[in-house]
Amino acid sequence: MKDSILLLLVALALCISVDAGSGIGVCTTSDDCQSTPFSHCVSNNCICKAGFIDISDTCVANVVTTCQSNSIKVSVPKATFASSGIDPTSAHIGGNYACVGHAEDNTIIFSLRGMLRESCNTKVVANKTHIIYSNFISANETTDGIIITGPRSTLPFQCVFSTNQNSTIGVNASVPSIVLPPKPSSTGDFQYLLQTC
Repeated sequence: MKDSILLLLVALALCISVDAGSGIGVCTTSDDCQSTPFSHCVSNNCICKAGFIDISDTCVANVVTTCQSNSIKVSVPKATFASSGIDPTSAHIGGNYACVGHAEDNTIIFSLRGMLRESCNTKVVANKTHIIYSNFISANETTDGIIITGPRSTLPFQCVFSTNQNSTIGVNASVPSIVLPPKPSSTGDFQYLLQTC
């Protein structure tokens, strides 16, 4: 089963919420767009920077999380890191520096595989109806190419699976013909037990 979930994580999905008012805004300089993080002034309009998209007048990180039964993949555009001032080479999952992403074209891919419960400090919460796997990507901030230690930016993600699922299994089976002994015809309800070997 493959559910692809587009998690539109609010700007500093990387931890900042935004209220831009009506429209993202009108501007004459990028300073006029300061009330909307991750936006800048283009043609007298505040628009979202590269790696972010406009959702209800909020610049949101354009992150895609793909959930499968035995893996989780989080795709973060390199532009999201650059526009946020985040050093992508310091990014890792769950506080585990061994759990890093890899570059594919203009995206950094973070993957959890196999035993998700044990993978990169993933948290697991289960109730009667769902199992939720959650974790986060953290990274150091940069300023003009200088890494700043201290508070890190985090990008939370999760996958939710139903505990009640219907599965269909395709099976090629042949049923031998059944020969019933001759009996006089009759009407009614009959039950036959078919057994396979």
